[in-house]
Amino acid sequence: MSIRAIVLLACMTLVASVAAFWSWSSGQRVSDGFEERGRPVFTSLSGEAAGLDRIEITRPGYELTLQRKGGRWIASEHGDYPVADELANRLISEVASLRRWEAKTERPAFFPLLGVEDSTAADAASSHVSLRDDAGAVLADLIVGRQSASIGARAGGGSFIRVADEPRAWLVEGVVTLPDDLGGWIGTVMRIPATQVRRVSLYDGDKLLVDASKPADGGIAYALDFVAADLAAPGSVVANDEAIKSMARGVVSVAALDVRAATKERTAGRRVVFETVDGLQVTAWPEQQGDETWVTFDVQAMPGSAGAEMAEAIASRTNEWAFLLDSSRSAPFLVPAAELFQPAGTASSPPSAVPSLPPGLMGPGVMPVIPALP
Repeated sequence: MSIRAIVLLACMTLVASVAAFWSWSSGQRVSDGFEERGRPVFTSLSGEAAGLDRIEITRPGYELTLQRKGGRWIASEHGDYPVADELANRLISEVASLRRWEAKTERPAFFPLLGVEDSTAADAASSHVSLRDDAGAVLADLIVGRQSASIGARAGGGSFIRVADEPRAWLVEGVVTLPDDLGGWIGTVMRIPATQVRRVSLYDGDKLLVDASKPADGGIAYALDFVAADLAAPGSVVANDEAIKSMARGVVSVAALDVRAATKERTAGRRVVFETVDGLQVTAWPEQQGDETWVTFDVQAMPGSAGAEMAEAIASRTNEWAFLLDSSRSAPFLVPAAELFQPAGTASSPPSAVPSLPPGLMGPGVMPVIPALP
């Protein structure tokens, strides 16, 4: 073969190779979804999605169905409890803002690497979010996976998702943020500064066991006003100020792990009544069920008192429900009656049942005790 023929053959081979590469790369760009970059994932959520009526969430650790009712979002399977509206509205906005960036794998074996495996799978890390209108039609249905650092510099950030009726995972611009647990949707249901609590009373049913209050002159130490005769002889004991203050911290910051509708019967069993300096009264009924402690509240105030407005706001989020509290928040309601008083002349001591509160739970206006430096 002549040199000219060899050169001609090499040129033809090069041209064919370039054409083949161009054809492959063009097809790859199409298959990678570059032509869809920037398009909304869910066009049905344009505008304000006024017809959106229902949100269903399946996430590691909890399942939640939210329903719009009376202009509020409620947890329909948790006693119709009103959840934090801003979280539900933010979720809708984030899903509506998702923009396609790049198509990813179709292979289910690789889905866990992106966090977009079926949310019902064992050890799944994904979250399933479904948005529906008031007729039940699906407006958005997606598996939410891991966030991505590859387009993190963009204003919306980036994350991996899988649209429920599509076989492929996608890298999208935007993120969908969900609370890690159900408590994140419930939020803090009550916050009363410990310094505002002036009286603590412990009952067993209708029987008053211990009653203690702070002096009217503004003193901060509790004095014992009453103790049942079958617990201590009159005049033989004084208030255990530290234990009573530990009990009063029960209403400083009430944040629940779960919530359900309260039962109507609340007269029996242990109850603790807290009164504040501005006339607010909080009654708590703790109920232990195995390793769990559920607490029901009744919040009210004397008509016209300074605490009436605050009582109304708290009652709207407490009076019809029972709340599952963790051990640090339920312990103050379970302090034994015998630990609320002590023999006269004895220094106050903390109750055995109440662990130290985490930082930030003492409430506004209450300074933490700072140990002396060595």
